[in-house]
Amino acid sequence: MNSISVKMLFTALGFLLFISAAAVGTGLFIQNHVALDEVDAALSSRDRDIVVIPVMEEEEKVSGAGVMQSIFQIAELGADIQVDGYLFSKDAGIEDTDVSIIDLRAVYSSSYQRNGDGRLERLIFRKQ
Repeated sequence: MNSISVKMLFTALGFLLFISAAAVGTGLFIQNHVALDEVDAALSSRDRDIVVIPVMEEEEKVSGAGVMQSIFQIAELGADIQVDGYLFSKDAGIEDTDVSIIDLRAVYSSSYQRNGDGRLERLIFRKQ
């Protein structure tokens, strides 16, 4: 092959590589710009006065009267309540509920059982 044709072939190949690199670079630049616009929109719509602090649920101490009040509000809670192994169903009527097992002077520790979505499924009280 002639040296001039080899040089033209390498020049054409180099030019094609340059054009393809420029096209890929332009596409990446546009994607980066769109992503930064989304982040900016998300940050600007956030209230800067509100600070989100993750809360770890600990065992709380509740009086027997507090346990009784929770059972009477079971419909609003939308979760079952378990007291020392006895289950109060959220679907049962309050008229049919026997709360005689609750000691009003006792102190109970409470814990929460949640489903995969984080919704409260069961509130558990254990006598101390």
